[in-house]
Amino acid sequence: MAEHKWLPAEIDKECYGDYLCTYRNELGEELVHTIDSYGSYGDPRAFCWRGCSGDWPGCKRDCPIWNVIANDMLEMDRQREEMPPHDPFSFMLNHTEDIDAHNFYVEEFDTLDGTHWAIAVDIEKQIQDYLDKETED
Repeated sequence: MAEHKWLPAEIDKECYGDYLCTYRNELGEELVHTIDSYGSYGDPRAFCWRGCSGDWPGCKRDCPIWNVIANDMLEMDRQREEMPPHDPFSFMLNHTEDIDAHNFYVEEFDTLDGTHWAIAVDIEKQIQDYLDKETED
């Protein structure tokens, strides 16, 4: 087996995260090498089958196996960096509260998506009820 030139041909990802890498030699013979992706991310060389005829590290630029695994690693990093879905009102920037001249309770703030919100509620009746209650005692 060592006398033949074995090069990576294709890669399939199994459901548990392992990769099945198919290597072919010049005679058309195939060998399937399994990579356990769980323990391999710390050592890029661990992805390669020791019988591969590629010249490490230069071969990784053209290696179909390395390209698939590297793209998977980049995608996992992107997913870790993304902010999970959130309630847009859970983060209020530039938040102000005020009662204006017309007895409206006004709340203004910005959300993370850049939207400016101004919410006004007529509280004249609530103020009158509150004052009436205060004067009764």
